[in-house]
Amino acid sequence: MASLHLDEDTLDMIFHALRHPIRREILRKLSARSLTYSELLKELNIDESSFLNYHLRKMEELLIAKKGKEYVLTDVGEICLRLVERIKEKDDFTEYLAYRRIRERLKSKVTITLVVLLTLSIFLLVELAIIGIINYAFIIVTMSSGIAFSAVLTFFIHRNRETKWKMIWGKRNTFLLILLVQLLVQVIIRIILLEYS
Repeated sequence: MASLHLDEDTLDMIFHALRHPIRREILRKLSARSLTYSELLKELNIDESSFLNYHLRKMEELLIAKKGKEYVLTDVGEICLRLVERIKEKDDFTEYLAYRRIRERLKSKVTITLVVLLTLSIFLLVELAIIGIINYAFIIVTMSSGIAFSAVLTFFIHRNRETKWKMIWGKRNTFLLILLVQLLVQVIIRIILLEYS
């Protein structure tokens, strides 16, 4: 095969495309034969199609191309495959998928826990209003300012895509946690101020 001359931007895109184990496994799967989208899902044992779509978009045209309904390796993809085949993966691909499933389950359990705690906090606010410690206007102001504050802070926390904990935690959980903490802090401050007034 004739040597390819690649510019710096193309090399950057190649290294970016190869940095994820799913993408390297896609290259390996396509080395044997061309595969359709549904065959790739089955071969990779992936449950979520959006997850595969994301990785295919990162590789398309540069490493893989679509011929009809099937994906095939491009010339650059063939060269990258040779490199990938010479590297022994640190983690087994099936272990990676198992880890990813555990991570997703953990993320949803954290979300459920935060929603339950947030619901209990709102009940606490209502109970405090019923017994006269706070008023309903305070609840409305606290909730609306808490939602706005949480949304802004969540945006700034998650704007950097390279944050590792973000992948495990997620935007929704960050928002819920900030809102929960903000509500509880507001209530505690209000009770302390009433105590000393």
